[in-house]
Amino acid sequence: MRQNQVYHHWRRLLASRPAQVLLIIVLILMGESVVRFYQRERLIAVDEQSLERELSVLKMRRDELLTDVVRLGTDRGVEGEIREHFGVVKEGEKVINLVGEVTTTTPTTTAPSLWQKITDWLR
Repeated sequence: MRQNQVYHHWRRLLASRPAQVLLIIVLILMGESVVRFYQRERLIAVDEQSLERELSVLKMRRDELLTDVVRLGTDRGVEGEIREHFGVVKEGEKVINLVGEVTTTTPTTTAPSLWQKITDWLR
């Protein structure tokens, strides 16, 4: 009998307007925190993708630099860099310009348009 009274007491308490308003406010606050958590998670995911792209670009750059280091470790590589950056040539070297064959294009004649025919006829 006592358990039944306790049950009805809680039921009456939860069915009251102030308790319902309080539960709705708690539900709204919990929903808001879930939404904020989801938004933060999305921002973190976007940042993670951006950082992964940046990491792949940096790895490619590292590989390029490593090949440059290997190339500059040889005399030929050092000489090539000096020639490229400073425009230096050895004594006795000459420049040879290789020019491809020049082709001339002839304009193809097309049939005159209707507007051209009208302007020709009016002249």
